[in-house]
Amino acid sequence: MGNFLIVVTTKTSQTLGSPMYFFLFYLSFADACFSTTTAPRLIADAISKKKTISYNECMTQVFAAHFIGCMEIFVLILMAFDRYMAICKPLRYTTIMSQLVCGVLVTLAWVGSCMHSSAQI
Repeated sequence: MGNFLIVVTTKTSQTLGSPMYFFLFYLSFADACFSTTTAPRLIADAISKKKTISYNECMTQVFAAHFIGCMEIFVLILMAFDRYMAICKPLRYTTIMSQLVCGVLVTLAWVGSCMHSSAQI
């Protein structure tokens, strides 16, 4: 619930428009997706007597875990880059980290995560 609260807060607040909160939104979103893709199957198997999983379900869960986990790592790298720019280049920070650049960086993180996950399966 905490991640969903962060997602809603960063999207609805007018004052949280900096790149740091932009990346925080995607980190919280990825973390919420990660917990909702792995935990339900684990809970269902713990409750039920059937403990088997089909090959397709297994590969889907492995892909989702790799995809979202890799996405979290890439977003953490982007957040570190954002803080580096804010500290080391404060006068050019707003020019370097524009909304367009942040959007492109997040898109590249999604693409890189998909490429990584496809290579793992």
